[in-house]
This record gives sequence, structure tokens and C-alpha cells, in this order.
Amino acid sequence: MRKFVAVMLIGSLPLVACRSEDSSSSAPPVANGDKNESVVPQSTGNQVLAEINGEDVTLAEIEPVLLDGYGLKVLLEYIELHLIRQEAAKNHIVITPQDIAHERELSLEMVRHVAEEQAAQLGQATSQPATLPVGPAETEQLLDRALASKDVTRPEFENVLLEVNATLRKLVEPSVQAEMTDDAVRQQFNATYGEKAVVRYVVFSNMPDAQVFQQAVSHGRSFEDAASASGLDVREFQPFTRADTQMPDLIKQVVFGGQPGEGLKPGDTSDPTQLGQSVLIMKLMELIPPQHAKFEDYKDAVRQDLYEQKMNEAMNTLNTRLGKDALATMEILQPDLKKQWDDRRTAADIQEKSADEIRKQMDEARTATAPSAPESAAPPTTEPAPMPSTAPAGG
Repeated sequence: MRKFVAVMLIGSLPLVACRSEDSSSSAPPVANGDKNESVVPQSTGNQVLAEINGEDVTLAEIEPVLLDGYGLKVLLEYIELHLIRQEAAKNHIVITPQDIAHERELSLEMVRHVAEEQAAQLGQATSQPATLPVGPAETEQLLDRALASKDVTRPEFENVLLEVNATLRKLVEPSVQAEMTDDAVRQQFNATYGEKAVVRYVVFSNMPDAQVFQQAVSHGRSFEDAASASGLDVREFQPFTRADTQMPDLIKQVVFGGQPGEGLKPGDTSDPTQLGQSVLIMKLMELIPPQHAKFEDYKDAVRQDLYEQKMNEAMNTLNTRLGKDALATMEILQPDLKKQWDDRRTAADIQEKSADEIRKQMDEARTATAPSAPESAAPPTTEPAPMPSTAPAGG
């Protein structure tokens, strides 16, 4: 099954974007790689937009509301667009109408795929066949709903985000292609079709608490009862394979062992495992047998999935880097928008400082109250891999 991914841009937008054939003539032009020109209509202030009973409604009247309600959001999107154009010019990247059309097709393909998955789930839940919207009009409606869920308008989507995504794609494509080796495809196949472990776990802030929990389980108390008695949540990782790159090597080593036949058996509980600043105890619930799949039969589909995954990651990484670089040089000159931006930055700084202070206080309290770990259970001197941010499903 094809997997579709989403690049998160300024405004939390999906990977796909499009510019329709009837886009406004004032939309920013496609970057030509060497020169980026755009004609932005200047506000005349007294431009008449409408008349009502002989009275004029002017642009000057509604402009403050537009700036306050939508100005900063749209400005940041255009700043992002200019950043991407500058990066394209440095790398002699040319964005063509064909690139725009390709992004539009990716957009429609993604919303169709999402609709198919939802219809399949509905069919499974109701034991009835589900009707799939496959026509062009239905697909456009699905796209409108997807945009609305992200608080994105069609003009934003068609006039800004398309060019951003098309350019990001071209910028990262050479490096992604270089990563598409036969070994990488084989590893992805193993991670996708290999034997998968279903693992539950509990997290402790220190080793002594984990050892008390382990002792209770070893004396016959069930994993779940021991967690409940300790006031701990039992979480569960997404099923993972020995070759799954999303899981830390230490967890895979504990669960699967170094060689086939080693590691945990279904129902086994692991020893306390130090992972970063936390201690985990895991229980192997079951091993899902490998799917009956031959590499030669699936390698093309696996290669395509891997390509899309790496493309998504590379586009996100580049876009984030450009955004961070822009913070050092960006200056908003319009007074109202500048105030909105400064207020947003101030709120973000306060939130970050508050979070840091809370973490600091928790660390100090834990250090003051936690008993020392016995020498035999001291954590390793080297820092293990961090907890995966996306792997746990039951958190």
C-alpha cells in the first residue's frame, strides 16, 4: 500500500499544494531560478470596493480588519515563499508549470488515498461496502475540506504553498535520490514485512523504583497489576521489527536479542532498561509472524514508500532550517503586523521559559527525594539513544 506524507509548513499545511488555471493574475509568479519578480498592487487607501445607497465602501475601511485578522498569517506564508525562492536561485533551481501540475496531482492523489482509507475503515466497521468518491468534482470537494481543517484558504493554497512545495521538492531531490541504495530498500523491506513485536512498557524516573516494580512482577504479580498499584500508565509501542529505524537500537536489542532465538519470549518482562533520563521495563506481548512476502515481489513498492518517506523528511528539514535562519534577519516594517509578530514572539519566549523552569524544578525535586541507586544498578556511562517521539501508541 502506498503511503502518503505531509510536510508541515508555516501555518501547518499539508505537503500538497496547487495553483488552479483560474488563479488571480496578482498571484506571485513562478521562480525562474535567476530572478524572482513579482508585481504587488499597492494599496490606494481610498479605492472604492462597493457602493450601498450612494455611499462608498473603500479599501481603507476594511484594511485594518484584514491586517488584524489575516495579515500576519499571510505575510509569514509570503516570507516563506521568498525564502524558498532565494534558496532556489542560489542552487539554480527552475520551477516550471509542469512542476506545478505535478504538485497538484500529488495533492489530489493524497486526498483520494485518505478517502479510500476512511471508506475501507467504514466498510470494516459496518460490514457493508463503502462508496468511494473518485470523480474530479468529488476530489476537489475533499481537497476543500482538507484545507478547511488546516485553516487554509484556496488562494493561499494555490498561490503560495504550491510553489513552496514544488521548490522544496526540487531542492532536496538529488540528496534523496543518493540515499535510495539497494541496502536501504532491503532494510525498509525488512522493517515493513519482518517479524513484529508487540511490546507494552512502563516508565520510571529512577532505577530504584524500577527495581521495586521488577521484584513485584518476579514474585508473581501481573505486569498490569503492578503498574496500577504503582500509579503508572501501561503504554504500548507501535508493533516494530528488528530492522525498524524508528525504534532505538537498545530497545530492539532487549526485545529481539543479538541473534535469532535470543531476546524476550512472549509474556517475558525485561530487566530495567536505562534510556536517556528514563528507565523502562518492557513486556513482550506477542510476536507477529513475518508476512509472506518476497523481496523481489515488493521491492518496487517498498522503494517508492521509502522515497516518499525520505522526501518528506528532507523537505521538512530544509524548510525548518530556512525558517530558523530567517529569524536572524527578518524585519517586519508595517506597525500593526510588527506588533502582532512581537507579541507572538514574546508569548512563545514566556512559554518556553516557563516549560524550562518547570523541568528544572522537577529535576531538583527528583534529585532531592530519590534514593541513590545501588552500585550494581548504576546507569551506563554513555548516553543511550533517546526515546522515540512517534513510536509509542498508547501514551
